Amino acid sequence: MASPFSKVVFNSFEQLLSSDVNRLQNMSSREVQNLFKELLAGGGGPPVPISGYTSPPTLTFLSAFTMTLGAGSAFFQETSGVSSDDSTYQVLRWPSQTVSFSAADPTNPRIDLIVATPAQVESSPIFRNILVNPITRLVAATSVFKNQDPVSAISIVAGAPSAIPVPPAVPAGKLALFEVFVPSAAPSAATFAGTYRVFRLAPTPISVTHAVLRGCALVWNDNAGDVRPVMRSHADNVAIIDGEVIQFASDDGSLTFNTLPELVGDGNTANNPFVTANTAATNARPYYLYLCGGRNMPQQSGQAAIGSARVPVVIVASLVAPDQFGFPTTSITTPRGALSTTQLRKSALYVGMGFSPPLSALSMAMRMEGDWVYVLADTNLDNNPIATMPATTGFSVDFPINSKPPFVHQCMLTWDATWTALGSTNNQQAFLNTLFGATAGCRSLSVSGVVMASPLPSTVMTASGIVPLSQQTSSLRISRAAPALAALDNVVRVMGYPHHAPRLDANAGLFGDNT
Repeated sequence: MASPFSKVVFNSFEQLLSSDVNRLQNMSSREVQNLFKELLAGGGGPPVPISGYTSPPTLTFLSAFTMTLGAGSAFFQETSGVSSDDSTYQVLRWPSQTVSFSAADPTNPRIDLIVATPAQVESSPIFRNILVNPITRLVAATSVFKNQDPVSAISIVAGAPSAIPVPPAVPAGKLALFEVFVPSAAPSAATFAGTYRVFRLAPTPISVTHAVLRGCALVWNDNAGDVRPVMRSHADNVAIIDGEVIQFASDDGSLTFNTLPELVGDGNTANNPFVTANTAATNARPYYLYLCGGRNMPQQSGQAAIGSARVPVVIVASLVAPDQFGFPTTSITTPRGALSTTQLRKSALYVGMGFSPPLSALSMAMRMEGDWVYVLADTNLDNNPIATMPATTGFSVDFPINSKPPFVHQCMLTWDATWTALGSTNNQQAFLNTLFGATAGCRSLSVSGVVMASPLPSTVMTASGIVPLSQQTSSLRISRAAPALAALDNVVRVMGYPHHAPRLDANAGLFGDNT
């Protein structure tokens, strides 16, 4: 026997009623809506319906305190007012229209919401014979509506002015489409900046993904002092945060004097690498960078707008390491609150790591290439330098690798007989040529992991400088069978680690245009 979707049954010789036909249409629509709900659902376990755009609208300045909301459509998971014949995955649609805001507060900014409420609009009136007396079977020509379409009601929920404004709560039964930042004393809506509050929906497996899809590359623009990472300027970064496809522009400072998304330290001081100093005297300390936003904990950043929109994400730097899926292992605190539960931590996507120098809360200048993060040529992550081997035969030394992040299984070493020849060059290509140069001396070096004084099988170090590590490895053993260059000491340094940020693009990297 066939097993179709739910249907209305018409029995033999049953008198057909118009209510039966209407119910048939409701149930047919319910089955289609529920199918979309399942295809677009997120969650690593049981499917979790995601509200979001199927056609994102635009938001542009019109005049005075009005803006134009473009036509759009969305799905909205909402159970209130829904009968058993209807789907809870409700269809929202709206035409282009003008939205009006109240005047700006003279002292403090505020954040308003543009919200949509599910509604139906009847149209296409036409005369039909309608039964007006069931007993006498009298009919009369009556004007009736033949179409019923989803046309959502759009409204504004005003926020409270504050020095650090937060958006108001979303009223029950409404979907927030935009956050609109209203600057203090704004003379018109021309200075307002809108940020998407929900995002374009994508089918599974994208909807169950947590990774960078395009862009989102980190750069360190300087090599002196406190050098904090920023996101490389790009007009169209795409990150999938807990199944939501979030697109945004970034600015590393080359477009304006502001950087977007904003970089902030973990609101928990103990986990803020820019406040809590590295206590180690000889090695750098890793910190981790999370792109935060999405439905679980919406964010908004940027003191300046790119185009007409602010950025719906922030970058949070934290001492909390990520798990293998790119979520923080414990709570981190964003500008809008702590990600204190498993569900809230899904608002954070790990995108890379940086390092603080010994005995400091500053940030070291780094380079990010492909899946690797490494320091500049004139510095080091461990015991500066970690090993200096005299030009003798059969030399061997053990050294700790205290800067190793917990999830790392490789490190990048560099070996040089005349380290000072590298100088303090900041030219990336020259540095890479030196670091990866296939010198004969480099091939004479052997490296092995040392775990509880039991050495692992020795591996010959090649020109790549990349050494495999056990997760339990606490130190490395450097050995040399013969002097590489007579009468010169040999210096070995830890230069970097793979950052293992989750990405979906095949050619992930900072400097190649994987965008």
